[in-house]
Amino acid sequence: MNGLFIEQAFTNPVHFVSWIVLVVFSICVHEYAHAATANRLGDDTAALLGHLSLNPLKQMGLLSLAMLAVLGFAWGQVPVNPARLRGGRRGDALVSLAGPLSNFWLSFCFLLMFILLLKFGDPVRSEVLLGFLATGALLNMMLCLFNLIPAPPLDGWRILTCFVTPLRNLDPRMLSQAANLVLVVLLLGGIVRHLWKVAAAVVTWLLPESDQLAFLRALQQ
Repeated sequence: MNGLFIEQAFTNPVHFVSWIVLVVFSICVHEYAHAATANRLGDDTAALLGHLSLNPLKQMGLLSLAMLAVLGFAWGQVPVNPARLRGGRRGDALVSLAGPLSNFWLSFCFLLMFILLLKFGDPVRSEVLLGFLATGALLNMMLCLFNLIPAPPLDGWRILTCFVTPLRNLDPRMLSQAANLVLVVLLLGGIVRHLWKVAAAVVTWLLPESDQLAFLRALQQ
């Protein structure tokens, strides 16, 4: 993408608004899933801090929202105390897995709505909405895959540490520094672009063959 994402507010406002709505909603659902699962397993830390909601100010924060508007990407975070979770490492792994699974479920729901609208709606009048639903399905599949990467600070790393004991003994300060480096490498090193292609392949595979071409066309709107 050339230039800053915020430029699309003037050149392509429909895409700009659609992307922000989809990203905010998808991240908030992801973080809510973490908080709700932790609360169910005995850790109410996130619940007490107001994370059992879809409020983007709570789940993402102002800096993340500002980065989304300017650069097109954002993040969220929910506090979890593994020591309070029932089930020990298994409980911690379930909390970590809840976020990516919520994105997979959202992807499926967007895809189902796309298929229903394609079959029963007016293709011309529904063009913008079809593009919105197709992008939502692809975005959430990509978020699912991205967060399952076994590298700090992503959910995949936390899941991995639940089962590989030596990783839990690493210096937290070193992990914090490594996490920042990992995010830079993932965002700027082309891995996200490749994951986007993988996500597109998975979502297209889930579609009936007769709807695949329409899906790809909708993404180009």
